[in-house]
Order: sequence, then C-alpha cells, then structure tokens
Amino acid sequence: MPFDVLGFDEIVLISYGSATFFLLLYYFVFFGRVAFYRRKPVVAPTRPVSVVVCAKNEAYNLKTNLPFVLKQEHPDYEVIVVNDASDDETVEVLLGLTSTYKNLRIVDLRENVNFFHSKKFPLSVGIKEAANEWVVFTDADCYPKTMEWLSGFQEYMTGKTDIILGYGAYERRRGLLNRLVRYETFTTGMMSLGFAMSGLPYMGVGRNLAYKRSFFFKKNGLMSHYNLASGDDDIFVNRNGRRKNTRVRPEPDFQTISRPPVSFREWVIQKRRHFSASSRYRKLTLLIPGIYHLSQIVFYAAFVLLVVRMFLPEIVLGVLGIKLIAQMFVWKKSMNRLGEKDLLLFSPLFEIFFLLFSPILMTANVVFRQNKWK
Repeated sequence: MPFDVLGFDEIVLISYGSATFFLLLYYFVFFGRVAFYRRKPVVAPTRPVSVVVCAKNEAYNLKTNLPFVLKQEHPDYEVIVVNDASDDETVEVLLGLTSTYKNLRIVDLRENVNFFHSKKFPLSVGIKEAANEWVVFTDADCYPKTMEWLSGFQEYMTGKTDIILGYGAYERRRGLLNRLVRYETFTTGMMSLGFAMSGLPYMGVGRNLAYKRSFFFKKNGLMSHYNLASGDDDIFVNRNGRRKNTRVRPEPDFQTISRPPVSFREWVIQKRRHFSASSRYRKLTLLIPGIYHLSQIVFYAAFVLLVVRMFLPEIVLGVLGIKLIAQMFVWKKSMNRLGEKDLLLFSPLFEIFFLLFSPILMTANVVFRQNKWK
C-alpha cells in the first residue's frame, strides 16, 4: 500500500510495530549482554591498588562503611579518604580508624581550597596522592557486598584495559520509594553495562569504578567539566571509554551497596544532579539510549491510540504480549544477575512511571541548576 494512501490508524500501527522492533533489538542485542553474561576467569598477576573515597560531612557513613573497604581480602592496597572541609566529626572518625587500619591515609582539605564546590577537586587530589597505577573508587555511603570486591578487579587489569565498570546497588528496604529507586538504578545499570559490553561505553558510577592513574592524567582528568557539580564519574567514562579499553564486572559478588534515599525530595535532588551531566556526553552516546527511550514513548503512545480507536485489537494486543514476554524474560535474567529479582513484577508499571517522570525532572533541571555536590 503506497504511503500517501495510508490512513491515520495504519500509520499509528506501523509506528507501533517499528517501536516494538527497536525495543526487541535493544532487549536482546544490548541488555542481553548482561542477562546472558558468562564469566571467563583470567589468570592475572596481583596488582597493588589504591582506593579513593571523597567525604564531606560523612562521619556516620565512614564509621559504618569504611571498615568493609579497609578489611578487603587483597594483599596490597591502600585506602585514601579525602576530607573536603567537613564540619562534623569526620576527621575524628578517620583518625580513630587509622589506629586500627594501617592501610588508611587521610588527605584533609580546607574550605577555601575547593572553590568549585564539587566532588571533582577532592577526587583529583585523591588520584594525585595515590601510590599505585590502578585506582578504585567508591563513596562514603557505600560498602562492598563481599570481602572479595577489590580482588575482583584484578583479572580485568590486563592488556589494554584502562577503565573497569561495576554495578552500584542500593539496599533493599520496604516501601514504594525504595523499589522505584532500585528499579531506576537497575535499568540504568543494565543499559550502561550492556552498552559497554557491546563496545559502546557511555557512563559509569563513581561508587564502583576503576581506572588507571596514568590514563586519568593523560586525558587531562576532569578539566573539561570542572564547573559542573556532577559528572566526576559518568562524563569521564563517556569521553574516554572505548570498545578496547573498557571492561565490565556485572557479577553480584563485585557490587557495592549504598544507602538509598529516604525521601522523595532527596531522590529528586540526586537525580537532578545526575541529569545535569548528560549534556556533556558525546553525541553518539546520547543517540543510542535516546533511540531506546523514543521507542518506548512511541510504543505506549501508539498502543493507547490504537486501543482507543479499537483498530485491529487482536494484532495490537498480540504485539503487546510479545513485547512484554521478551522484556520480562530479559529483565528476569538481568535482575538475577544484578541481585534485583524482587522488582520483576513491578517492571511494566515502573517503566511507564519513568517515561512520565523523567521528562518532568529533566525540565526542572534546566530551570533550576545545582552547583554543589554536597
């Protein structure tokens, strides 16, 4: 049938089918990398590692979480905590820990040094102070899931690898907000890890990330976006991650666990800070996830129109069924891989929620900018 004689319903149906095709493509080509991942152990020499943690008013979190980092089952590593002019008991907590853990080093910054008020300056100081070539990053409000977390990086520190990406999960707690936070974290992690495993790395999370110290300075560190409050992790990976130099660790034993936001406001502030960095991404890395999100919007918009107009309901519902079965199959496998399997039944509803919520949040981020990391 020539395109110029197609009716409105036929055009919507074609759009519906095209969006479904692209969604299935993403499910199995990109996200399937995580769902069907098989670890291939590699014998690699044990390398000394520096762990860098930036902290600002994190006394409670450091006291609770830092010992899990300091007690890792790795024979040769140091932990550098950069205190960014905290005015709570952060210094006292760190000094108390140094008496027990000899691998802990403290770098203390004054308030007037970090005039950008971002995490980038203390992070850069920590990297400069690192004694080892490989630097691993996590946050003060995180703790490693296992005592093998740090050793798990070793087998990927080989060949031409410059960047290693991991998954940063949130604690499982009761309530709708916790499920929303964890679902959004899961989908973001599945996308970022899946794209990286497909040779298209576009972001990382600073609570579970590693790269070479020399590579960081070779690429001029974080200078290109020093004025942004966010982007210390994802922009650097986006600008410098490539097919041959980036590896991924999706295994559950090598995750970090973070304290989840306890209020909707706290979560919104966090997400706005993350959204602000995406404007500095390479255009290609914006296009690839952008096509996926556009396909989601077209799919649901076309579905609603076709249902309202009662146009070929058997075909419309059949396509919906194919999409949901494929999605739930890949999601189940990926959630098992990343330790988020209790979210499966909520997935379709959460997907629709974020399709409506994310544009609102991105618009608010343009109007109300944030300039501080804490």
